[in-house]
Amino acid sequence: RVKVLDDGLGEDISDRRFIPHFQLHEFEALLLSDPQKLDAQFDRSTGIRRLVDMVASFDSPELINDGNDTSPSKRIIGEIPEYERMKVSAAPIVADKIGLPTLRLKCKHFGEWICKLETLNKGERNNANGRTDRPPPTPRLLGHRFAQRQYRRPDPSGHVYRRHTAHGLPSTRRGCRLFASVPVARRRRAARLAQGARRRAGRGVFRR
Repeated sequence: RVKVLDDGLGEDISDRRFIPHFQLHEFEALLLSDPQKLDAQFDRSTGIRRLVDMVASFDSPELINDGNDTSPSKRIIGEIPEYERMKVSAAPIVADKIGLPTLRLKCKHFGEWICKLETLNKGERNNANGRTDRPPPTPRLLGHRFAQRQYRRPDPSGHVYRRHTAHGLPSTRRGCRLFASVPVARRRRAARLAQGARRRAGRGVFRR
């Protein structure tokens, strides 16, 4: 049932960054994957032993929930009453004691979701240095006419800025460097506007 919900919500959102996971019942079901670790926070050996026997009668801790009074948290509280007021602080500690490998082994649905998260970045890495297969960013241009202008202003190292295509790709000729079209153009345009404003202010002429 939860798998159908996961798949349906994933198809509806349709975004690779969204990986849904429905917990069948409540968080305490994960703690019941190894109830013995509850002794790290609670000195209730008899109650913990009963929880271990109870969990053994189910195929998976994720399936433990027979009703409002027999949900995973209610079963733990029935054997360890102080868990009710300490669950916010104690539950994460117990889960850490259990460990992710045990949680994944005993709770299959939870383990499948963790596997999906772990494989998100596979296929993008192509070497040990962490370089990816993604293409380099393309410079943003103001428009086709601006992109087709010719720039031959040498920089201090002796290279020459060449013409760019409309898609922002630099010339393939040897000795060319990528020309930062948009930032330079914006600075020049801002300088011209500021200079014109100063001149108009000096003459007392303002544009409406």
